[in-house]
Amino acid sequence: MKTNIVKLIENRWAIILVILLYSIISFYNLGRSYNPKTYIDYKKGSNITYKYDNKYISYIDYFSGRYGSNLIISTSYDGVNYTDIYKSEGRSLYPFSWNRVNLYRDINYIKITFIEESSLGEVSMIDYNHNLIKDNKYRLLSDEGYMHSDYNYMNSTYFDEVYFARSVYEYKNNLNIYEWTHPPLGKMIMSLPVLITNNFSPLTYRLSSFVAGILIVYVTYLLCKALFNYKYAVLGAIFVSLDTFHYTYSRIGTTDSLLTLFIISSIYFMIKYIKTNKLVVLLLSGLLFSFSIATKWSGFYAGIVLVILYFYSLYKNKTNIYRFLIYGFSFFILIPIILYLVLYLIYPKNTVVYTSSINKIIDITKQMYSYHSNLTDTHYFSSKFYTWPVSYKPVWLYTISYENMRGSISTIGNMVIWIGGIVGFIYSLIRLKKDKVSQLLVITIISLLLPYMFINRAMFLYHYYPALIFVIIALVNLVYMLDKKIKYSSYIVILCSLIFFIIYFPVISGIVVKSDYLERLRLFSSWIFWGYYD
Repeated sequence: MKTNIVKLIENRWAIILVILLYSIISFYNLGRSYNPKTYIDYKKGSNITYKYDNKYISYIDYFSGRYGSNLIISTSYDGVNYTDIYKSEGRSLYPFSWNRVNLYRDINYIKITFIEESSLGEVSMIDYNHNLIKDNKYRLLSDEGYMHSDYNYMNSTYFDEVYFARSVYEYKNNLNIYEWTHPPLGKMIMSLPVLITNNFSPLTYRLSSFVAGILIVYVTYLLCKALFNYKYAVLGAIFVSLDTFHYTYSRIGTTDSLLTLFIISSIYFMIKYIKTNKLVVLLLSGLLFSFSIATKWSGFYAGIVLVILYFYSLYKNKTNIYRFLIYGFSFFILIPIILYLVLYLIYPKNTVVYTSSINKIIDITKQMYSYHSNLTDTHYFSSKFYTWPVSYKPVWLYTISYENMRGSISTIGNMVIWIGGIVGFIYSLIRLKKDKVSQLLVITIISLLLPYMFINRAMFLYHYYPALIFVIIALVNLVYMLDKKIKYSSYIVILCSLIFFIIYFPVISGIVVKSDYLERLRLFSSWIFWGYYD
């Protein structure tokens, strides 16, 4: 007699429950829904001065705008001779970020001097009782609801949001786009929630990534359903939902979850085309492939597996060779080129080239290629592609500390799922000549990883994201076999994955816990959860 949990997994409503639970957990503490609305830009060397009559000030809160805030804060007794007490550096330079400067003293004069071009959305002086000083004439907002308790990821940008969130703000306000090293589609999609709600905030500029994360769970379900059956389709969705990397990277305001969604969706529709031979399905595959390229150039890597599958469809469906070539050229070459050009033409403003013509688009494309091919900068968290499957060097995105308490956000993978996925890939290799599912998985995973063998610039674990989804499906393929030999194998893997997710939740969510707890979770010396290690 089946247990309740088995009945639940095999129930037709199970996928809805999985997506609903994942959505709730992923949405929790995604970000605040408000930010300062008004910003003032300051030129290099300019300054603003606050005059008080021996007023006790506990601290200054300030919120930086699109340029960040590269500044020095000084105090003076007589308004002539100033002493520097603070210079912004590191994270305090980030755009759209709260910062706090502790004073705890009586103040006559405060001067803010801008070292570089900067922008501010808020400057608030806080008194002895932690109340806003009302006579702050430079305060840019009147709503005290914008006061905050401290800097954290909920109200400020972190990691690559400093580029992408800024670009979202610039799209909203019809300004030159700062982030030009990737095609525009992903940033445009990120801008949609901001434009629709007319609200630029951490919640809205992360919302597209969050929705993409949900859709990745669903598309994984569709892929597994096409390859296995309903039960193992739900299993694939559960594995993705419990993956710690997926959770983390679908909650940050960047375009990588969108890229992954487009890649795996284009492959899914190609698989469906092989089965159905329907032209509209092939068109959808081509459109989503176009979206991936127009988000990041690494979307091209999906083209390798798509070409292989498309040629397989020629053999399986016995398609007319002329139709085969025309559709292939139209959907996978012509449409991507047209979309790429149109996106630049409809919004030509950026900080490099005004893309008002095809020649200008070619120019910025050349500059993008030159930037990526000549990039020699190193990064502490860069890693080689062959280390990605074991999550050897996750990217440390964020930390916050209070005495012996710390919060962290790191892109570690769920080791139960990732190691299981490696075993699943090996199993698929063994089965390569025996079943088509294993062939598909091996071809797809290798195709999505192979190009990184030839890239010399700094690379990061998040480049593994699209391949990861198919590694997870390889785990499903393994469990599909194990269930025939060991009863309840799939539920054992689910339980172990859930335990890992719960134990490591503070590492991926920013929840503040004791520092010792974070330290005990480091499986490799390269796993950084707070500060830097030798």
